[in-house]
Amino acid sequence: MMDSPLVAVFMLTYNHQAYIEEAIESVLSQKTTFSWQLFIGEDGSDDDTPILCKYYAAAYPNQVKLFSREKNIGIFENANLLFQSCLASGAKYIAMLEGDDVWISSVKLQSQIDILEKNHDIAGTYHNTSYLYPDGSIKPVKGFVPEFLELSNVISQYSPFNTSSFVFRSEHVCRPSWFK
Repeated sequence: MMDSPLVAVFMLTYNHQAYIEEAIESVLSQKTTFSWQLFIGEDGSDDDTPILCKYYAAAYPNQVKLFSREKNIGIFENANLLFQSCLASGAKYIAMLEGDDVWISSVKLQSQIDILEKNHDIAGTYHNTSYLYPDGSIKPVKGFVPEFLELSNVISQYSPFNTSSFVFRSEHVCRPSWFK
């Protein structure tokens, strides 16, 4: 049995057969000085996503925790249940990566956790992200995001940063029913 990980990696997936292996591999490639676990909320996909997720959960039982749904329950409920699993792990931090996204830096988690560990007044960290299009072009997801955001900048209809860049203190998880 593994002690509580420092970081729980939150990954929702539904019909991501074409992307899920690369997403999971990008987490597995992280070089860290701390423990982490990947929590996958597979939402009853009707492609081969469940098969691929089961493979990784079996191959990496200490690092990959799979929560597979028999039928699709929807993104909001799947996210709520997965957040609860991440919190139950005792992880101090939660990093987000959806099943059709990828981390391209193998030190992404280490870099962001280093910032959070040194700055206890910071609730979370994020970074700029880009889309890679089928034609090979790369474009920013949200444009350039500011170095610092205040609470008033974050509580809005749309996040100013992409979820795949976000790592935050688990004590700040808040998903009220109106969030749906």
